[in-house]
Amino acid sequence: MLQSQILESLAKYPWFIDLNQEYIVELTPYGVYGRYRLPNHITVNIQRKPNEIALTILHEVVHLRLESEVQKKKLTHSQKERMVEEEYCRLIIGKP
Repeated sequence: MLQSQILESLAKYPWFIDLNQEYIVELTPYGVYGRYRLPNHITVNIQRKPNEIALTILHEVVHLRLESEVQKKKLTHSQKERMVEEEYCRLIIGKP
């Protein structure tokens, strides 16, 4: 049930996720809202509404997409989060 609700929420953003890229998403009742691990692993806390979980998954997808640039530029954590949040907001607001 929860998985289908999350997928329904993700379907609202079809331009956001590259369907040629495989993501492994782990749902857990523990830990922070979300985290990522290269190359394609996302873990999200399910102690929230399905739409909030979906948005966290999308946020972590942005992290995965931008990580090589973050490493290349040697950004601080704050700089990285700012860059990710800017890209995330651009993608959420509308189709690029």
